[in-house]
Amino acid sequence: MGQRLGQPTLLTYATAEQKARFIPELARGETAWCQLFSEPGAGSDLASAQTRAVRDGEHYVINGQKMWTSEALYADRGMLLARTDPNASKHRGLTYFIIDMDQPGIEVRPIYDMAGGHQFNEVFFTDADVGVDRVIGAQNEGWSVALATLMFERSTNFRVSIGFGAMAGTKTGYLDRKAGEVSLETSGAIGVTRVNPAAFVLNAARSLGSPLRPDVRQAVTKVWILSEVNRLSQLRSAAAAQVGAAPGPVGSIGKLMRTLIDRSAADAGMRVLGAEGMLVGPDTLLNGAIQHLTLSMPASSIAGGTDEIQRNIVGERVLGLPKEPKAQKVSKI
Repeated sequence: MGQRLGQPTLLTYATAEQKARFIPELARGETAWCQLFSEPGAGSDLASAQTRAVRDGEHYVINGQKMWTSEALYADRGMLLARTDPNASKHRGLTYFIIDMDQPGIEVRPIYDMAGGHQFNEVFFTDADVGVDRVIGAQNEGWSVALATLMFERSTNFRVSIGFGAMAGTKTGYLDRKAGEVSLETSGAIGVTRVNPAAFVLNAARSLGSPLRPDVRQAVTKVWILSEVNRLSQLRSAAAAQVGAAPGPVGSIGKLMRTLIDRSAADAGMRVLGAEGMLVGPDTLLNGAIQHLTLSMPASSIAGGTDEIQRNIVGERVLGLPKEPKAQKVSKI
C-alpha cells in the first residue's frame, strides 16, 4: 500500500519535508503501510466517514473504527481519513493523515475469510495520536487527497510478489533472498493473493503433463488472454504517468479486470484440478494455491471499491452516462 498508493499520493500532495521523511524509507522497502478509509457505516459511501480527529495543540486525538483494512496487522504506518469538522458537509471536514500504527491507542483485529486467511482487518482507535506535521494536504481538505489515493489504487492493478517493511524483513526474511527462490515459496497458499493468479493456473496445467480437455484448454487460454490484455493496459497507464498524467476513472476498468481475472482463474484452475480440487493442504498440486484462490476470490470484488461502484464510475465518468438516481429523502411528519 505504501509503495503503490502512499508514494504517488505524497508526490502529488505532500510538502518537501514530508516527502523527505517518508519516501526514502518506502523506496528502500523499510516500511509497510495500510489504508484506513472504510468504516462500518462508510464503505462505498466513503465521504460519510465518522472517525474523529480532534486537534489538541500540535497533535490530533483519533477515535473511531475502520473496516476491511488490508495488511493492518503488519503495517508500520497508515493512510488515515478522519473527520476534523463534524459540522461541514460530508465531503468537507475530512483530513488525510499518515499515522504510526505501533502505538497504544490502536487495536487491530483480524477478519478471517473462508480460506482461513486474514488479509482484511478491523482497526479501533481510542485516543490515538498523530502530529500536525502528518497532515497531507490541508486540514478539512482530505477528500481530494483520498480520491487521488483511490485513483492510484485502481490504476496500479499489478500484484507484488512479497511484502515490504517488517513483513518482508524480520518476519519472513525475504529481502536477502533471490527473487526466484521467493517466487517458488509464494506459489503456495500463503502467497496466492500477492501474485498474478493466472500464473498458478498455467503452472498447474503444465505440471499435469497430459493434454487438457478442450473446455479446460479454452478456460486456461481465456485467463492468459485476459491477463495479457490487462498487462498491456497497465503499461499504457504507466507510460501516461511517466509524462505527468494524473490517474483517472479509467483505473476503474483495471480494477474490474482484476476481479474478472481472479474469477476466471479460479474457474479454470478448478477445471484443471478436477476431483483434486476438493482437497486442501501441502500435498496437493501447487500446495493448494488454486483452492485458496477459489475461496479468497470473492474478496477481489470488494477490495479497492466494489464492482458495482467501479461500474458506476466507468458509466458516468468514462462513457458519460447519466448518474444513477439517488433515493429521495422522505420528510418526517
